[in-house]
Amino acid sequence: MQKEETPQPAVSSSDEEEVVITDLDRINRPEDRYGCFIVRQLKTEHQLLLKDMCFNSQNILGEEDGEGRLPLRRNEIGYFSLLFFMEYLAGESLTTFMETFAPSTQADISIDDYHDFHLEVKREIEANKNITLEYFRQL
Repeated sequence: MQKEETPQPAVSSSDEEEVVITDLDRINRPEDRYGCFIVRQLKTEHQLLLKDMCFNSQNILGEEDGEGRLPLRRNEIGYFSLLFFMEYLAGESLTTFMETFAPSTQADISIDDYHDFHLEVKREIEANKNITLEYFRQL
């Protein structure tokens, strides 16, 4: 009796094509499962942009945050943090972002690219407004 092989997806080693978080052990908390559900609905390029923006937003705080902790490393940013950041971006206007947030976080993004990203973020937040964290606590 031969063991049936399960096809494995091809994995690229390029940072440009990585998924936001590949370590499934890091999404075992309900908050991270909830964040994962929402964030993964974005296009891959927008997931990566969201992760970069979230990571770079730490530049505003400097070396330590208000509680004395060092900033997170890129691989420590979880899905719940990304969802929280998505909700923040969805509430910000294009003008506020481009004039205030982009320069302070060193975001290198054009108005057109941010506009497309912003529309998708707002669309996903709106489409999932009835999905709550409570659902993921019950799983």
